[in-house]
Amino acid sequence: MGSQELRLDNLPESIVLEICTYLDLAALVALAQVNRAMRVLSRSTTSFWAAALYQCGLVIPLTEQRPVETFEPVELAQAAHRMTYREANFQSPVPQLRGWKKIRWPFEPLNASVAEAVKHNTETPEGALYTHLIHEYAEWAFFISSLNILRTVHLGSGKLSLIWERDKYHKTEEGARIAWAIDLIGSSEGLMVMNCILRREKGNTYGIRLLKFNLDIKSGEVGIKELGSYVTGGSATHLDISRRYIFFVVALPGAQHDNVGEISMVRLKDLHYLQLPSIYPSIELSIAEEYFISVGISPNQQIWVQIAGLPSPDVEPKDSTMLDSLEWLPVHSYLLPIGGDDLDQMTCRIAHWYIGSKGTVNVWAYLPSDGTRSTFTLEFDIDALRRLTKRYLTGRYTDEEPMRKLFVVEKDAFRAVEETTKSFVVTPSLSGKRFIWWKRVDNPFPNDDNPLYIVEMDSPVDVGEGERETFQLYLSMVEELAPASQTTTDVDEEELKVDRSKHYDNGSATSIRLKTEKRLQIPRGLACRVPDIQLLLIFEWSGTVLVQLVSGDIWVLQYGKH
Repeated sequence: MGSQELRLDNLPESIVLEICTYLDLAALVALAQVNRAMRVLSRSTTSFWAAALYQCGLVIPLTEQRPVETFEPVELAQAAHRMTYREANFQSPVPQLRGWKKIRWPFEPLNASVAEAVKHNTETPEGALYTHLIHEYAEWAFFISSLNILRTVHLGSGKLSLIWERDKYHKTEEGARIAWAIDLIGSSEGLMVMNCILRREKGNTYGIRLLKFNLDIKSGEVGIKELGSYVTGGSATHLDISRRYIFFVVALPGAQHDNVGEISMVRLKDLHYLQLPSIYPSIELSIAEEYFISVGISPNQQIWVQIAGLPSPDVEPKDSTMLDSLEWLPVHSYLLPIGGDDLDQMTCRIAHWYIGSKGTVNVWAYLPSDGTRSTFTLEFDIDALRRLTKRYLTGRYTDEEPMRKLFVVEKDAFRAVEETTKSFVVTPSLSGKRFIWWKRVDNPFPNDDNPLYIVEMDSPVDVGEGERETFQLYLSMVEELAPASQTTTDVDEEELKVDRSKHYDNGSATSIRLKTEKRLQIPRGLACRVPDIQLLLIFEWSGTVLVQLVSGDIWVLQYGKH
């Protein structure tokens, strides 16, 4: 081993870094741990980690979504170690629970001002925790009530750290929708945009409000400040925000789908409206620094994923007025192999983690008519979008490469996730490459002497007669599932769903699914109940799972390094 280390130390740095591009993250972490020269190099050179981080395709535990090479080598080293620790657990036969906390409803106020706000904002758990915002670091949980009140819970202390009621809806305002979005800036601050009703002398109108907040991890306190507002003309169905832009979707009157609408874009620094290129009415959208992604429905009921490039702040335009309208943006459109006349209840989620290279987006679509959850993985050319926007802004664009391109997604590009039991609920991670799900399991503790899937708590929980059917958590990777084309050839449409009482041939799509699932270790207090689960979230960044009960209680389960 010593001679091998000597030879590696004597290699030119350029050769060593070239070797690093062929190693995965776990190998690089091990190399940095056993070799002093490699440890120094890993904390002084970004390219030691860059290739492996770009290729992993998962959520990287860095403080912001921006290109990997813009971080300091030490930050990449810390992220790589944290990610390796998380993945080693998630990929083990039985992922181990490394910590947990139960936060009981009603949440304890962090300070006197929050306690005062609690007094005149009494809502049921179902109303108060109506919807949520994801905080990937798992330091806070953001909940928005059915009356448009924001509640922030500091997960470390388990206390309620903020109630924001500036734009509380009146119960008579039935047409007002709930929509919020967050863009984190590091780990201590961020921007937020929310639906609101702007109450003015000439009358009330629908709009959005822009906020900035500061997060104190140690104390758990949250500060919030209003930055401005904008009239939208309708209550937005979807919102998203980045450092430079706000996007919102207002539902089209008379549309078949309640949440389909036209995308609008506002420049953040001056709240100036920007004209966009022709995009299909959107059912879901997501913004990154260099592009935005929309899932839209065409007039003939086809589902399209459209990705439009955005101007880089580093490129100086030939004419400053070129940024006052963005109708010229390049758009790549991808036709998904699903569609039909039953899209009125379809829901979807865009799962994407921006790293500045290797554009990969995962789209999860759910059609209630057949119970299918389909996930599509798309590779898009981020360099082409970047190149076209730069050429246009600098006046060097020609027709050699068109601004709009069309692609057809093949059927083997997606996987189908299904199960017959109604208690089956799927939640994809932010990367879209893995998902957690829960269901009830009969007799989960046949042998209490070998509790593989539970962790004993300080006080024992008695398993009563009515507690034999219990809650369990599972983890699966999308790439380990059989492709949809194999699924449809293995079994007919009615038998596509998983039924655990049946026997499936080895190698069939269903048997592959059953073999790849991992049952997560959970606290006994959660395992020995039959709760009605209201919400299930996975924070892939920190390896944390949040389980919210209808009672309002929250379980925070940690499987990674916090």
